[in-house]
Order: sequence, then structure tokens, then C-alpha cells
Amino acid sequence: MAAPRGAIESVEGGFKVVFFCGGQQYEVQHLRWAEEAVLVCDLLTMKEAIDGQLNLKALQLRSQHLALLTVQQLRDAVCTLRGSELRDASVAEVVEQLQACVLEAPMGASRICLLRGAAQLGLTSIAQLLRVADPQAVLGKCTGPARSALAALLAAGPAAQPLFADFVIARLPMTSKEWATVPAPCPGIGRALPAVLAHPAEQARWLVRHLPPADAQRLRTAAFSLHRAQQQLHVFLPSPVVWDILALSAT
Repeated sequence: MAAPRGAIESVEGGFKVVFFCGGQQYEVQHLRWAEEAVLVCDLLTMKEAIDGQLNLKALQLRSQHLALLTVQQLRDAVCTLRGSELRDASVAEVVEQLQACVLEAPMGASRICLLRGAAQLGLTSIAQLLRVADPQAVLGKCTGPARSALAALLAAGPAAQPLFADFVIARLPMTSKEWATVPAPCPGIGRALPAVLAHPAEQARWLVRHLPPADAQRLRTAAFSLHRAQQQLHVFLPSPVVWDILALSAT
């Protein structure tokens, strides 16, 4: 297995990351915690993987979530990120954006500072990278009083759009007042459907009300078609299987 990518240096007031890629040296400075520096190293390593420069089987990651991923899970994560804006961004641009996030982020828990910085600056690509690399930070941003958590997401603009599904997942089962705080329609919220289906049917009804019209119609069509097929074949699938099929139709 290859050695971890990136070097972490202790400097006055915190840490900095030195990262070599393509014969170039890059630095991300003013990091306040070692944990944050480790995450930055892994984020830049993921960028290299997105660009196809690394062997995923030999990859050694150190941050809390990424270090636990299997090769297949890592491959799936990289595949997801290749469909995002990160595919077209250069390593230099990602470094510049990460540095901006560090400088913009308020003092607070280390696991959510980068995410807050990305949200405040509207850096969608970094927010997407953090969603995959550090989901606990996403959930951390979505917990707390519903009104304040939602206000932070709304203030972040498009960069926080993928986080509304995480907001729902983190708070299930939600009260009617909490559902009322979620924008409707809310693109991307269908990703929360598998989690919602594990709760009373009322939660699913609320989620459907927040789906974009096209997604809601697709879900209704899938439910009707599945019901008709079961009636015609006299084969009735277990509820968890039905839920999985419907969840796929909404994501």
C-alpha cells in the first residue's frame, strides 16, 4: 500500500499541508487543527483519484470516514465525484478553494469548519467533495435547532442544496413544524426517501410534498406500476423490497 499523500507541518498557530502533484508543490495554510489538516490531505488525494492519477487499491487515506471505506466504496465515491464540477477543476483550483474555505470558516468544531466555509462562499464543488469525504460534518451542520440549521442552509445558497436531504435524514422522524421549514419543491430531497421509508407513512407523505413535480410524478408512476404488476402476477414483495424499488425511482 502506498504511503499517505501530503505532508502535515506544525507551524505557529496551527498546521499547514504541503502537497505534491504533477511535479508542483501546493500548500494549504492556517489550518487550526491536525484533524483538519489530515482531511485536507485526503481531499486533495481524492481529487487526484478523480483525475485518474492514483491506483485506488493502493490508496491510503487517514481521515475518519475515508479511512474506513472499502475499495469498492471508494470506487463508488470517486465515480460519484467524477460526475460533479470537480472533474473539470484543476488541482490548483481545488487548493485555492480549500484555502479560501479555511480563511472564511468561523472558529468552531474542526469537523464542520471547512463545510461552513464552502457554504458561505458558494463553493459547490468543495461542498460536494466534503459530502462524500466527511458526511459526519454534514450531519453536524444539519443538527441543532431546526430553525438555525435551516437558516444556515438557506443562507448558503446553491452550494448547500445537496444538504437538505441530509437535514431531513439527521432529524427523522420530523414534526410537521420541522417539515414546514423545508423549502418546497426541494431538488435532491428524494435522496432521503430510503431513510424516510423506515419511519411511519406520514413522513413519506411529507417528503413527497417537497419533491419537485417531475420527481413526485415519477415516484407515483413507479408506485402504481409496481402495485399493478403485483396484482397481475399475484406476487407480493416484502415491504422493504418495495421501499427499495420506490427509493430508486426518486433518486
